[in-house]
Amino acid sequence: MKTSITYIMARRVMALCGILLCIGLTVSAQQKLYTVTGKSVNMRESPVTGKVIGKVSEGESFLVNEDKDGWIGLWHDKKHGYVSKQFVREVKTKDFSRRHLGDYMGNSAMYSDGYSLATLKERDGYVILNVTDYSDVNEFGGMRAQTSWTYVGLPDDNGVLFTHMPYPYHGDIPVKDQLTDHCKIDGDGDFLFVGEDGGLYTPLRSFGAQEETTAVSEPKLTERSLFMLRGDVKTMKIVRAYNIGEDDDAPLSDISYEYTFSPAGDLRSIVKRDVSGEKIGGYQFTQSGDRFHVKGIRPELDFTADYTRKISNYCISYSGEWELKGVTAGDYSGCLYNFDMNGRMPAQSFFEYAPPFMTNGDGEYDNMTYTYGDNPTSPTHINMDLQYGGDGWVFDAEIKGVKTDAQGNWTERKAYVDGELFFTERRFITYYGEPAANTPVVAGTATDNTVYTIAEQMPEYPGGMRELMTFIARNLRYPALCAENGIKGCVKLKFVVEQDGTIGRITTVSSPHPLLEKEAIRIVGLMPKWIPGKQNGKPVRVTYTLPVNFTLH
Repeated sequence: MKTSITYIMARRVMALCGILLCIGLTVSAQQKLYTVTGKSVNMRESPVTGKVIGKVSEGESFLVNEDKDGWIGLWHDKKHGYVSKQFVREVKTKDFSRRHLGDYMGNSAMYSDGYSLATLKERDGYVILNVTDYSDVNEFGGMRAQTSWTYVGLPDDNGVLFTHMPYPYHGDIPVKDQLTDHCKIDGDGDFLFVGEDGGLYTPLRSFGAQEETTAVSEPKLTERSLFMLRGDVKTMKIVRAYNIGEDDDAPLSDISYEYTFSPAGDLRSIVKRDVSGEKIGGYQFTQSGDRFHVKGIRPELDFTADYTRKISNYCISYSGEWELKGVTAGDYSGCLYNFDMNGRMPAQSFFEYAPPFMTNGDGEYDNMTYTYGDNPTSPTHINMDLQYGGDGWVFDAEIKGVKTDAQGNWTERKAYVDGELFFTERRFITYYGEPAANTPVVAGTATDNTVYTIAEQMPEYPGGMRELMTFIARNLRYPALCAENGIKGCVKLKFVVEQDGTIGRITTVSSPHPLLEKEAIRIVGLMPKWIPGKQNGKPVRVTYTLPVNFTLH
């Protein structure tokens, strides 16, 4: 995988503009994924008799739009050409999952007589791909060569969109701190697809299937997730008051938004009000399965939209059309919101004509991007871009003074521009099962989704620590490759003991080797139910850190 081949990636562009956190890559009805099966296949300028303009190699994979008369059209080495279908095979894709983390083997893209090893892992919410190409030992018994790369990205509908290639990559430095501009992959990034056959497919190589991990915990996404809300939120009202002088000519005014959600987390209505409390816009959502119809008013004009929604493990995507009656209309095919492996949005950006039909300013077209730090419930910065009457204003605000409720959702925050207060926001939230807004959550109830770090009674393995150590020793299978090479050490895992005692959300804190890490995760996945932790005498979700030691005798 080289940055020079990123131009082959399909680009999803909204009819209006690219306004989302990440306009990702999905395999549409018109696009198919093919992988090359021949050793060195001619790419022709046109089908059958066209001039040969390049070669494609075994293991290279392409997203294809043209597929007719036994030939496929593709981009390769900055040229568009055609390859006979007899030298390729179509790959059906499926949603990316934590089950696909692990070790893979494939053909080397660097050494014709070698092979390639890949490790796909999760760290800090990002997906890390480590690839090493090995040459075979030569006939004189010399040492084989090897070359390694590391790619970092976020999961997508069908795989992972890698946006950075840090070098050197440091396992002891937070991932986000290594994602600098100098290691950013050119263009849209490099994409890794997951095939229904369990293999991984990238532009320059493919990797064979591995045994999937079954003991995994996927984030549960709903439309509430778009607003970074925790718990079973029923209603949310946001009130914003600007602190600006009379000489400020940007189109800013105090406003409020009111949102309602279904018990399942689907958006049901939005109401926008001005400073006097008068309704100046709003929408009603009608749902039938994955199909939605929206009817409402955008200041004095009737607005409608019809679209299909898809929620996968790490993405929420929309495809449909909208109309501002008598004025304009458009579509938003490929409208995609990405989440990381922890179910968080590193940043978010909304536009009023696309789901969830939300703006945060007062311009004819306005776009606000929220950038999150370590805390997924509250952004660290807001970038505000307003366009009005042919003029434009850009504000970069720092968020301070954040207050939260018992669920961890923010209830008040302040935005500062150049050290001066720009606006204050307050949020009033009610939850299903609670009599009033912002009532403290009772530990152990259905609405208590809090993950406790320390509880009054910590979770415990049945029989205590001695039985836990016995279970690990009885089930541990020391990876042969690590044993042969004297690789040992401690794998530290973190997981959540749920209210019913099951194990969920397994993450790695530290590990001396990917194979040891994989084995430790396998053992945790085999564990029986624990005795859950308790708060106020009721079961709650609690984080537990477990070291698994690998020693050689």
